Amino acid sequence: MDVHMSNPPPPVGFGVEPHQPYSALAPLYDRIMSHVDYRHWAAYILSLIQRFAPEPQQILELGCGTGSLSMLLHRRLNAAYLATDNASDMLAVARRKLGRGHSDLRFENLDFRNIEIDGAFDVVLLAYDGINYLLESEQVATLIEQVAALLNPAGIFLFDQSTPANSINNLAYFDDAWDTPQASYSRSSEYDAGRRLHVTRFDIRAGQERMTEIHYQRAYELQEMELTVKLSSLRVEGCYDAFTDMPATGESERIQWVLSKPHPTD
Repeated sequence: MDVHMSNPPPPVGFGVEPHQPYSALAPLYDRIMSHVDYRHWAAYILSLIQRFAPEPQQILELGCGTGSLSMLLHRRLNAAYLATDNASDMLAVARRKLGRGHSDLRFENLDFRNIEIDGAFDVVLLAYDGINYLLESEQVATLIEQVAALLNPAGIFLFDQSTPANSINNLAYFDDAWDTPQASYSRSSEYDAGRRLHVTRFDIRAGQERMTEIHYQRAYELQEMELTVKLSSLRVEGCYDAFTDMPATGESERIQWVLSKPHPTD
């Protein structure tokens, strides 16, 4: 997932010069994320695509990471699929995982804070709270307009967000660690409720090398994101409590958005 912030805020309680996000993590990422049910996530995304943009021909994924979700979606969609990320180390892992049957799936480097790409897409996807790495509402608004420029009429933009409720209710569950003779890993989190800033520190050992990454995410409230998307040129088709078709509320920990590009005749 794409996270390279140009001017991140000062760390909350961490005084370490970190590696670039998702550089040291890349070789361990799939093991770290082994608890994520990507098949369930892909099935949910597919259900939204089938409902709001059936039979898409061109798909763009932002912040694809190591491509686990990309490959599952590509197998189910008869479409050209461009999966992108700003972390070259994550893309290297994704390309190594790419097997037969994915001739229409490409992995390319792209920073979703400043999308520079040609093409027109029926679906643009940003999954697993990638949007929370944009620390200001103005950055979210810019992203939405850049996506709008890439969408075909009636195309959709799917993204999910983590909320303050997720950071507050589950902070203890975000911390974990493991250790082997070859490598070790630990993750610890802090949440600044005043700034709604979630800071995660990853400490990694690979052989004799020790590395640290610090990730910053903004926990957007439903009302904040709702205002941003309603002021955009895209239309809100759905705002769901994630993995359901129930409307999101202020208690939702993760929210799934479906935005569409109005047809010129609408």
